[in-house]
Amino acid sequence: MSLHGRRVLIVEDEAIVGLSLCEDLQDINFIPVGPFASLEKGIETLGSERIDLALVDLNLRGHMSFSLIDQLVSLQIPVAIMSGYDDGSIPGRFAALPRLGKPFSAAMLREVLAALETSNSRPSDPEQLA
Repeated sequence: MSLHGRRVLIVEDEAIVGLSLCEDLQDINFIPVGPFASLEKGIETLGSERIDLALVDLNLRGHMSFSLIDQLVSLQIPVAIMSGYDDGSIPGRFAALPRLGKPFSAAMLREVLAALETSNSRPSDPEQLA
């Protein structure tokens, strides 16, 4: 199933990176939701918006985003972790999730989106597609 036209939650505390992600996603026919700079806003958005997949920064203003990533995984929402940290900073439970190392290019973003398409994707919910 193609992810084009899907709603992508962006949780990123660096404004320039978040805005650049929005532009890159729009250029390839995705719908950005965000960017949101805080863990709290990312979690709140899960309850108020339809989210098809997510790009989440590992460290949001000094707070690790593990709880948000756990919620996304439990909801079976495909998620990629964005980080400039090495793999040792990412808990083992997230080892199978795609990773977008910072800094990254638009081509790297497209590769990660393709990986999300084949990784922890959830079945489509017809009600959510309305």
